[in-house]
Amino acid sequence: MRVNLLPIHPDLAMLLRQGDKTLTMRPVKPQPSHFDPAGGTLCFGSGEGAEITVYTDDFPCPHGRPGDLLVFYFEGNNAPFYTGKITAVSLQRLLDVRDEQVKLEGMESRAALLAFWDLLYGETEFASHFNPLVWAIRYCKG
Repeated sequence: MRVNLLPIHPDLAMLLRQGDKTLTMRPVKPQPSHFDPAGGTLCFGSGEGAEITVYTDDFPCPHGRPGDLLVFYFEGNNAPFYTGKITAVSLQRLLDVRDEQVKLEGMESRAALLAFWDLLYGETEFASHFNPLVWAIRYCKG
């Protein structure tokens, strides 16, 4: 079992403490040039001869796998705030978020989730309008 540190935005702290947030989505870094969920492959590179194809099973989540612990902390203060145990990890496009996932993220609506996402990543390659590939990480109180 690994212990993984993960920064958390202060606005989400109460949701964690109350148990209303049991999913976190984090952008895949670097973003692949292509993702084929049916074939289970990711491609990295420009597509001009330097492309690498990786099977999703061979592309582990850097934030952990089921059974590992997530320790959330506030950026600038590395003191642990909340510990959760990872129960599931998957890859998906941000805009493919399901209603169930919105609730697990502690958000009231898909629009609220995407607005908060863009507060965090809006001026980067991970902005919602780019529909980035994300890690969807489920956890329970650890």
